[in-house]
Amino acid sequence: MKEANYFRFGEQCFMQNSGAPMGSSLSPVLAEVFMEHLEEIAFSTANESIVPVLFKRYVDDVFAITKSGEDEAFLNHLNSLFPACISFTIEKEEDGRLPFLDALIIKEGDRLKTTVYRKPTHSDRYLHFSSHHPRSVMRGVISGMVERARAICDEEFLAKELGHIKTTFFSNGYPAALISSATTHATARPEEHVPSPTAPLLILPYYNGLGEKIKRMGRTVGFQVYFKSAASVRSIVRNDKVRMAPNEKPGVIYEILCTCSASYIGETGNSLSHRYEQHLNCLNRYKNALDDQRGLGIKRRGRPRKLQPNEAMDEAIKASAIVEHASRCDGQLYPNVIANEPDFRLRKIKEALYIRHNVVINRDKGTEVSDTWTNLIMRNRLCSTTTTTD
Repeated sequence: MKEANYFRFGEQCFMQNSGAPMGSSLSPVLAEVFMEHLEEIAFSTANESIVPVLFKRYVDDVFAITKSGEDEAFLNHLNSLFPACISFTIEKEEDGRLPFLDALIIKEGDRLKTTVYRKPTHSDRYLHFSSHHPRSVMRGVISGMVERARAICDEEFLAKELGHIKTTFFSNGYPAALISSATTHATARPEEHVPSPTAPLLILPYYNGLGEKIKRMGRTVGFQVYFKSAASVRSIVRNDKVRMAPNEKPGVIYEILCTCSASYIGETGNSLSHRYEQHLNCLNRYKNALDDQRGLGIKRRGRPRKLQPNEAMDEAIKASAIVEHASRCDGQLYPNVIANEPDFRLRKIKEALYIRHNVVINRDKGTEVSDTWTNLIMRNRLCSTTTTTD
């Protein structure tokens, strides 16, 4: 898992040298296991005089209260444990204030109070009211901000934070009535949730005006209507993902066509370029053995060949019908992707169907397929290849 992490960016392939795979669902679990291991070692090996009085961690963010003058010593101790894997930095309180995650912790005497923290670069830009989203999503954005304020803020800071939320959403185009309604609903005493009976789900693209009507109609007939995002202008006109060439995609059914019109159909879990290279290597082994048999081969240093030329030629021909054909034909070979199929079982079935419904040089017909399917496909010519070498 740590040694085969590859990704493609800007037409180039890169390998991640260390750490868990980016984007993997297992990576956060491994990160937490590592941090728990680090934490256990840190406290068991640290000098008792530098151990924090309070130590609270969220993933790799730590809030700690240390004895006066021992903060740097404990930081150095943490960084000495796994220097190649993780490096901690420290942020100290200023004027009795210290941010941690999205909370600002304020020290007043022997008490700690909290309010919402925003970075100096925070823009207060959220989903604009003119955006093409259901009204429930916009209410949800406001409610989420209000619920966060209630969870973080001490009573003396809550009114100020709610005022900031109202001002922020007003500047994002939200009507005052909607802001007030969503805020009141979020600050009201939470009602006990009564699970509703399971109803059929209907998931539709959202269209302003029409979506709300469909949702109301759904309630009257017992459907739960949910919306998904429709295609945006950005998704239509721009795609940042690098598209792989067809012959570089893994999991394909392919055809190798000779200029004499002979056709070979096969499948591979690798890319066509990789599989075609294997065919060519096999063909080169045949040609080299043929040259050796005729006395035209170049003498090579090192270990002698394990197989005699005639044995090597027979082995190459047995390995590939392409080699058998090319041994009797001087035509050029042209590889082509017929279809992509990542699933191994389906790929074998598709290969067999293409072999059965085209004139090919394959030695067998592939995996067994029901005659019902073969007759249907033959009648409609669904698996006929149209590749030419022109």
